[in-house]
Amino acid sequence: MSASAFADANDERLGIESCGVSKLSRLSRLRSVCGGSLGNLIEFYDWFVYASFALYFAPTFFPAADRTTQLLNTSGVFALGFLMRPVGA
Repeated sequence: MSASAFADANDERLGIESCGVSKLSRLSRLRSVCGGSLGNLIEFYDWFVYASFALYFAPTFFPAADRTTQLLNTSGVFALGFLMRPVGA
């Protein structure tokens, strides 16, 4: 048996196409999509909670000089975290 024939037989046994891309079953693809969607939902829920409670975070974490400055600082932290998301990915 030649090396290429052995490789072709092995690829068929493992379910690998000749171009090197594996064939994913429908269940595997569905599981991947659901898992990714769930992770995205949890991440955006976290951002929603922060934005919802920003009114309460502002006076707790920033100086009490001006209410508008407190809210702008809270919004700045939100924006900085949102913009830095791709760096942590």
